[in-house]
Amino acid sequence: EAIEAGDPAIQACNVASGFAFADTAETGLTLSVNAVLEMKSIQAGGLAVVSQSGSILGSLLSRGAARGFGFSKMLSIGNESDVGVGEVMHMLVNDPQTSTILLFLEGLRGAEQIAAAARAAHAAGKPVVAYKLGRSSLGRELAATHSGAMTGESAVADAFFKANGIVRVNMFETLLEIPALLDTRLRARRPRVSVMTTSGGGAATVVDRLGELGVETVPASDQLVALLDAHGIAVAGNPIVDVTMAGARREVFAPAIQALIDDDASDAAIVVAGSSAQFHPHLTVEPIAAAVRGGKPLAVFLVPDAQDSLRLLADAGIAAFRTPESCADAVAALLQWRQPQALMERSSPDISARVERIDAALSDLCSSKLDEAQAAAVFAAAGVPVAATRVIEFDHAVQDDSAERIDVDLAFPLAVKMLSNTITHKTELGGVVLGVCDPAGVHAAVMKIATSAAAHGERVHRFMLQSMVQGVAEAVVGYRLDAEVGPIISVGVGGRLTEIYQDVALRLAPVERDSAMAMIDEVKGFAVLRGFRGLARGDVDALADAIVSMSLLALARPVVSEAEINPLIIGAQGQGVSAVDAVLLLAEPDR
Repeated sequence: EAIEAGDPAIQACNVASGFAFADTAETGLTLSVNAVLEMKSIQAGGLAVVSQSGSILGSLLSRGAARGFGFSKMLSIGNESDVGVGEVMHMLVNDPQTSTILLFLEGLRGAEQIAAAARAAHAAGKPVVAYKLGRSSLGRELAATHSGAMTGESAVADAFFKANGIVRVNMFETLLEIPALLDTRLRARRPRVSVMTTSGGGAATVVDRLGELGVETVPASDQLVALLDAHGIAVAGNPIVDVTMAGARREVFAPAIQALIDDDASDAAIVVAGSSAQFHPHLTVEPIAAAVRGGKPLAVFLVPDAQDSLRLLADAGIAAFRTPESCADAVAALLQWRQPQALMERSSPDISARVERIDAALSDLCSSKLDEAQAAAVFAAAGVPVAATRVIEFDHAVQDDSAERIDVDLAFPLAVKMLSNTITHKTELGGVVLGVCDPAGVHAAVMKIATSAAAHGERVHRFMLQSMVQGVAEAVVGYRLDAEVGPIISVGVGGRLTEIYQDVALRLAPVERDSAMAMIDEVKGFAVLRGFRGLARGDVDALADAIVSMSLLALARPVVSEAEINPLIIGAQGQGVSAVDAVLLLAEPDR
């Protein structure tokens, strides 16, 4: 409020920290040393920009001015010593001059405030679009667990944006070009588009990129096929409706565009215009601008450099793109957008009781890193089924080969494992023996593990016996406390190849069951759970329940920094799941 009111003290403070402010719609106030503000005039409009980089703010303004895009407010917040992105976003939600909020982010400082502001913007009907740096592998130091290695900075940011209804774009230019697509975005859409072109090669560049982004191109409708057949243009069955030459006439192109938009088989339409966009816009571009969209998103890619046509389409409120990559980026971002993730009702009796059990299981533990048996007990308290286990203590230094010294009351075969709160990957130290079939085998396994551990400088005297469980597939379910966005939950294909395939779905934690089911659908490797090629169906419902249960660690006290089950054995449909490995780390006390 102080910034909006022009409070001199607040403005001076933020100038000192690199803050820049330009109100282009209401008072014309500029509070910046950026040279771009020496422009003779700045067009007012509905786009508000919040940037963590001052120079980028100037770039967006100059690029937008060249395209005829108007801005309401442009703010560079410097090092956020006083005012953060979330606070400014809240101001823009209540700003009558702002219709769309654009974010240029280097990091997610104050993620909780950004999330709350994004949800408020969604409720107010104001789309939020973000371009964030950090998609490369040069991000943060990753965690020690498998799931930590699969949930890098970009994937976490994607989960954050998706959870809070923020559209994330991959290309800088898309940030300015996508807003015209978003007026009708506030509903779930299928990743399916219909494409018409007067340039076969130009359309192929867009469709090729769309395929990489997981968007399907559907062929022409029967209505459009019949319309073009009447003019001698055959397009039946082709994924791209190519009307090159014969269709580049207004009397053909205009009704064809309308048929493309009216096709119910797709949730967005793309029109690609070739040289006519530059030299004969009345044939193709003007009919596009005059089309009745009826709420269907329409994107236009102009293959040549056609500035006048770009302006014409911008004036008509149609999203037009200068490159095939930004066109595909924008359409994919639109179709993959979802409403903000439902927040879990923490006061429900079931959730409250389970969180209390988690807290009780953690209350007597003093080490920041638990051994597997302790971690498994916490997961069981959360509601995750754990394979039957028993913990034994055995001093291998005693020279006694008597198997009877170990009392076994579990069903064979067993897995025998070392217990340690300092060793995460036990198999690398020879700390696991599988397929143990009798008490004598248990004794031999214990001796073997202890000897192997000693060879690596580890003294082990606690062991876990665990019934071996069979299933149709394995999953890895991970949880960690991200430094920027907070608790996240992940699920992927489990086992030793987890890190190789990187086939994982992420959400902010905790999650509701519907979100857990959506996560399972995103993992390609879980196709086997759906009866792929006659295989037995897996218990997807039980897997979803386990994901929800693990996500409840987000509500625990003391704070859990990282946890993982790898693998979680998935039984056939109706046979449930079983955790057969468990890792859990507590956060440092000041967290």
